[in-house]
This record gives sequence, C-alpha cells and structure tokens, in this order.
Amino acid sequence: MEIAENIFTILGAMGFTSVGTAFMLKTFIQTGIKESISNIYKKELEVHKFYLKNSEMVFKYKLEASKKLYKIRQSIIPKITNSDMDWDDAKEEIASSFEVYEKALDEFLCEYQATLSADVLKRICDAVSACSKGQFGYYWKPYDSSPTCTQSAKDNASELLEAIDEAAELLRKEVHSLISVPSA
Repeated sequence: MEIAENIFTILGAMGFTSVGTAFMLKTFIQTGIKESISNIYKKELEVHKFYLKNSEMVFKYKLEASKKLYKIRQSIIPKITNSDMDWDDAKEEIASSFEVYEKALDEFLCEYQATLSADVLKRICDAVSACSKGQFGYYWKPYDSSPTCTQSAKDNASELLEAIDEAAELLRKEVHSLISVPSA
C-alpha cells in the first residue's frame, strides 16, 4: 500500500506541476501575443498619424492655392467702365495688363507648384504662355496717341481667362475631394 501511496503522491505532484507549468506557459504566451499585437497597433497608429498630418498640410496648401488663384482670376476680369463696354473691350483691358498677370502667375507657381496636380499646373502654364505671347500685341498708329490692341492679343486674353477659369475650377474640385465626412 505504501508503494501505491507513493506512486499516487508522485503522480499527483507531477500532475500539479504539469498544470502549474501549463498555466504559467499559457500566461506567458498570452502576454507575449498581447504585447506583440499592441506593438503592431502602435506602429500602425504612428503611420496613420503621419499620413493624417501630411493630408492636413496638403489640404491647407491646396486650399490656400485655390484662394490665391481665385484672387488672381478676379483681378484679371475687368470692371465695367461704361455701359457700352462689350467682351471685345474687356479683352483689350485684359491684354493691356498681360505683364502684371504673368508676374502674378509666376509668383503663384513658385509658391504652390509642388501641391498642384498635373492638370492644374498645365492650365496655369498655358495661362502664363498666353500672357507671354500677348504682351507685344499692341502697336501705335501714327495718327493716334493711344496704343491699339491686335486681334492676336485679344485672342491671348481669351486663352488666359479660359485657362485660369479651368485651373481654378479643377483646383476647387481637388480641395472638395479632400474634404471627407467620417462614417457614422
């Protein structure tokens, strides 16, 4: 009987030790897995914070660019100076300030070109080109004291306004596409 008691005692001690070891092993594995998953989530969170910060900056610059481009656009559109003023007169008015508009657009590109899409950039470059081509679209008539605008300069004025309108609209749409509403 004594041998049987010793065997049962040894088996009981081994079972208790096995259960204790299994419990400790299970606890260590669970803790390791939890920490591993926690580290993965922390890394993912840092990546998302980085993307969010960059997205905020891009949105800010695109919004600023959109506002600035719209101001340039508004400065190009001539004010009605008399009741007989028509689109042809407006184009002459635009053509008379090509140098000013080209400078404003060049400054705009220097500041914002890194955040502009290829489509917006192309249209602004087209507008700058229209200004450059149209700057010399005036000539002096021998009997007149004021310069006369050529048809080519008027066409460049139309190109300028069309390119700026397209660029401003594209940029406005890009800004709106960056605005997202969180899902409920």
